[in-house]
Amino acid sequence: MIHPIVLFGDPVLEKEAEKVTVFNTPELAKLLEEMFESMYAARGVGLAAPQIGIGKRIAVIDLSVGSDPDQRLLKECFRQARSVQLLLQQFIPH
Repeated sequence: MIHPIVLFGDPVLEKEAEKVTVFNTPELAKLLEEMFESMYAARGVGLAAPQIGIGKRIAVIDLSVGSDPDQRLLKECFRQARSVQLLLQQFIPH
């Protein structure tokens, strides 16, 4: 599902986003896929959940703009994760 990008002034952009503390859920995996899909539709290289109206502290990044799946990254306040690699292994299919 492609989510529309919210515009400046939307209340979700004004609030502090909620921390993500449980990573290995089907709901979060679905959200991440939808975030990548929405980011590609907007021809972007990064997208934070609040930008699509979802008040969670998570973002996706793909500097290859969809041409290299190995370049897909996601971030949930990396300082909360023990390692970026551990976080990536939970969400990116191998």
